[in-house]
Amino acid sequence: MNRSPNIFFLCILGAIAPLVLFGDLGITERAWVDFPPEPMSFHFGPGVQWSEEIDNINTEYNALTKTKRETLYKRISLLNDLVEKLGKAAEKINKPEELKRIIDLTKIAKKKLWYLRALEDMHKEDFKSIFQVIKHVLAQETNILHLVNNISFDTRLAMYWGLYWLEAIDPCHRLELTPYFMRWERSNKSTSFFLWLEGEHVPCSSQQVEVFSAGEVANCLIKRSAEGYLAYYKTGSIVSQESDAPPFLYVFTVDQELLVATGSKSIRHLSLTRGAPVLCSGEMKILKGEIVYVDSESGHYQPTISHLLMVIEHLKQAGIRLAIDMRVKYYSEGVAFEEPLKSLLKKIDQCGNLTESKRKQRLVSYFSLVS
Repeated sequence: MNRSPNIFFLCILGAIAPLVLFGDLGITERAWVDFPPEPMSFHFGPGVQWSEEIDNINTEYNALTKTKRETLYKRISLLNDLVEKLGKAAEKINKPEELKRIIDLTKIAKKKLWYLRALEDMHKEDFKSIFQVIKHVLAQETNILHLVNNISFDTRLAMYWGLYWLEAIDPCHRLELTPYFMRWERSNKSTSFFLWLEGEHVPCSSQQVEVFSAGEVANCLIKRSAEGYLAYYKTGSIVSQESDAPPFLYVFTVDQELLVATGSKSIRHLSLTRGAPVLCSGEMKILKGEIVYVDSESGHYQPTISHLLMVIEHLKQAGIRLAIDMRVKYYSEGVAFEEPLKSLLKKIDQCGNLTESKRKQRLVSYFSLVS
């Protein structure tokens, strides 16, 4: 599989890398949650001897307008002072439960400080247009998929979603920012979106995506072994799952590299791609190095059956072992179908002797393909 990088995308991504590539949740976990405005006596009871300086800083900090760019730098400065004073206060505390409490408060202040510095680094929010530029330049490349950027309403979950580029550039990679962005667009937009968001209540329970570091992505890279089995690129060990385990998430990159990871609520396709375009993404079951199941289930990129077939062809050409009874899941007119690969390919072969227009018409009737 080709390992040549997409230079244009890497250059653009390099410009926004400090915002996109934050690694695991760690410091990002609930980092948007602000430091509580109450005095230290609220947390430690009356008569706290070391609290005056901290309370004064906190009062000044919470009096500042959160949504103005000109107050952002002052907020960062005050939070930095707050972290320093909390650290000194911790040295004076002897009771274990109080020490734990002040350590937890310090973590909140440090995370919020990190988050505000990330907003400071954004300078001006023009990332939507950057992603549009990437789309435009790569549009000439066949079957390139980009993060979905279309707002829709999920009737099952009763929520708006679809602005995955926003999830990618958000320092905390939150899943549920689309409705906030819609409200911001209806406002006078006198300030940038993420600063505007500082004045909104975003629940601390908001779900976040864990975006892998470059090293973690490298651990997910798959290669072909000498015998044609799938193996991890770094270790050479054969890839295999338990027969009853859920399928891997997979991404087939524009460099024709295969990445796999075990999915979860916080690990999604964005975890692997870090916002980059792909050739396909979905789920894949691998047993003893052989692919036994593959689909195109990916809300972030929404591949079609044509993308899925292209990936299968790439894998076959690369000499990757596909199980004799490998199954494929695809969608036609919104309905899911699952069948053996052989059966799917037979349908396509049946179109081979038709004229191009009839062949395309038949394929569309089978798979709802779009040109």
